[in-house]
Amino acid sequence: MSSDVQVTHDRDVDALYIRLRSGTVDHTVEVETSIYMDMDSLDQPLGIEFLHGEDLASYVHRHGEELGIPESVLNQREWATG
Repeated sequence: MSSDVQVTHDRDVDALYIRLRSGTVDHTVEVETSIYMDMDSLDQPLGIEFLHGEDLASYVHRHGEELGIPESVLNQREWATG
C-alpha cells in the first residue's frame, strides 16, 4: 500500500473507512456482510468500508492477519457477469 492510506472513523455510527489510494469510485462491491470495497473503472480497489468498525479485527484475522483484497473482489467482473 502507498502512503495515500487514510483511516476515517465515524463515531456516531461506528463506521470505519480505509482509503487505500486516491481515485474516482466507479462502483462498490460487497465483500462480506457490512463490508464494502470501492473500485475504480479498472477494477482496482480504492478503499474499504466497515459499517461496524469492530468488524475490522475479525476481517483481518479471517484473511491471514492482513488487510488483503479477497479474490472474489479482484475477480468481481468475472462473477458479476458470469
